[in-house]
Amino acid sequence: MPREPSDPDKEPLINAALTNEKHVFIPVHLPAPKKSKYRFSILLWLSFQTTFHSLLLIYSRSRPNVDIYLPSVAVLFTEIIKAIACMCIIKVTEKEHGLRASLVKHVINAPTQVLKMAVPAVLYTFQTNLLYLAATYIDPATFMVLQQLKIFSSAVSSVFLLNRRIAAGQWGALFLLFLGVCTVQLSRTSTGKKTSEDNFIGVLCVTMAAATSGFAGVYMERQLKSIEPVSIWMRNIQMGTMAIPASFFTIIAQDGQSVLSGQISLTRGFDFVAWCTVASAALGGMSVAACIKYADNIAKDFASATAIVMTTIGSIFLFNFSPSWVFCVGAIMVMTSTYLFSKFKPNPMKVEQKKPVVIDEDGELAKGL
Repeated sequence: MPREPSDPDKEPLINAALTNEKHVFIPVHLPAPKKSKYRFSILLWLSFQTTFHSLLLIYSRSRPNVDIYLPSVAVLFTEIIKAIACMCIIKVTEKEHGLRASLVKHVINAPTQVLKMAVPAVLYTFQTNLLYLAATYIDPATFMVLQQLKIFSSAVSSVFLLNRRIAAGQWGALFLLFLGVCTVQLSRTSTGKKTSEDNFIGVLCVTMAAATSGFAGVYMERQLKSIEPVSIWMRNIQMGTMAIPASFFTIIAQDGQSVLSGQISLTRGFDFVAWCTVASAALGGMSVAACIKYADNIAKDFASATAIVMTTIGSIFLFNFSPSWVFCVGAIMVMTSTYLFSKFKPNPMKVEQKKPVVIDEDGELAKGL
């Protein structure tokens, strides 16, 4: 009979000594990480914040007899405000190291990590500009429903970037989501409240934004959950160092001629409502990062899906939106797809239970096991 180790707490879990002549190597299965206790609170907050921002964004872009602000400039101001807010949070929460030391360590002395954030930074800049443009042409309820296409792009991206498995039932839920979005779009076409050109521009912008948002969100999740312990606030600063130059380039590409010639001021149309929209966008970006960190990117997208009902109700009172029965059917299909996607889970991978492997003192396998 092999004797027990004299001090089990000091013995390694693997390669535990059983005798003076033999060692046993037992495979160890690491437990899955526990869900964050903040998961539900963050998802609930994100649902309300998404609803508020969608309604405010549409309102700020559809006011009559008001100079409308430039979307590219709004994106730039959003990134600046978000970076300043993250620096303030780091200064308060990381008193031991300090803000300056943290910036030197994770930004100046970590160019590789900063460059990795260039991908989501550029994609988020492109996506946000598209959403500002789409808000000019479609109502908030349709805006929210069409945005749920990012769930599909998030699921596909998570398969390739995070090696996640999607169950057959989840693929069915994604197909139902696609049908629901198409049904909502059909109801919008049948109303005839917007011209076909406006409708095409709005739908195209939201679709492209959803595709880029899904990929960028999964990529961001991969970086936030990497081995290196970096806070979500520092990740936002790293991304901001790439997003701010990208926003400047967007301003030059879209409105550079008008701005440089003095025809349009950078702050044109930035009244109280516009600044509230920018602040809400910055807060939303930080909320999304927290959701990705403590939940996951697909959960973030389905939290956004729950905001469809609240956005529709808000649109009825604020924008005189009258949802048709076709729109209601499509919205119900989208809601149902969210439930089905969360219900169906991929079967866990079967792990073969292996017998302990006994190795003698000469490094050879022992026989007779």
